[in-house]
Amino acid sequence: MAASLKICRLAQLGLGKPKLNLKQSFSKYQTLRQLNSVSKTQLEQEKKWQLHGAVLLQRNPIVSMEMNPFEVKYQDYLDEVETDKSLYSDHELYDARVRKKSLEKQEAEKTKKKSKEDVLLTAAELEDAWRKEREQFQLTDRTTDADKNNDSTSLDRKLEKRLFLIVKQKWSPDGKTYWSFPHIQRQGEESMRETAERALRTYCGEGIKAQFLGNAPVTYEKYKLPEGHEEYGVKLFFFKADYQSGEVVHSTKQIVDHKWVTIEEMAEYFKPSTYEIFYEIFAE
Repeated sequence: MAASLKICRLAQLGLGKPKLNLKQSFSKYQTLRQLNSVSKTQLEQEKKWQLHGAVLLQRNPIVSMEMNPFEVKYQDYLDEVETDKSLYSDHELYDARVRKKSLEKQEAEKTKKKSKEDVLLTAAELEDAWRKEREQFQLTDRTTDADKNNDSTSLDRKLEKRLFLIVKQKWSPDGKTYWSFPHIQRQGEESMRETAERALRTYCGEGIKAQFLGNAPVTYEKYKLPEGHEEYGVKLFFFKADYQSGEVVHSTKQIVDHKWVTIEEMAEYFKPSTYEIFYEIFAE
């Protein structure tokens, strides 16, 4: 009775004839999975994809990063070593010659005090002039007005870090917006890099100049479109570029806003899976 029930259960599970062993059953299961996977792949290939080119526009650091306490201590040590082992400068050699000449005059004329004051005056005057010039020199504040006002649309912020241009674009018919890198759909026979260059001109104005780094994308992303679109989804290819000059101008109504953000601030505008991709590329 138990054997009959077992045979019925195997037949209901679709594992073939009751005489099939476990190895044969597993092989049939794997074949069914592969056929199912192939059918899904064929379905995706039959549908068309939108190809988009995107630009990762970065403004490189303007100033060096502030040193941490350990780096400051190590730099002081290196300065001491360099001073001890360095050769004399032109001024130090000149000062040595002046002192030697002073001593010679002191012995010859027997007017030690007078000759010393007269001869060493030139070297002392030079040092005083340099000291006054140094006191008048003031370093520019690393914290700009854009930093104080938290103006993320300005390039004049976070001077010690790289900034990346992101834009708020309208794509859906209902006017819904989202943050992304400037990107646009490929047209005709243009290359993907040419598409990315056109995206920058179209959405950010002709006045902004950038140097694209290579003809190959640094990464890509794909996602499915909602039902109702002719295309199955979008394949988005990202090209890196260095900012050179110009200001961002919202050339079309599709661009609502823009920001220059650091790689850490980027996490506030993208979903975690997307942010991880760009963090691995640009993390400092």
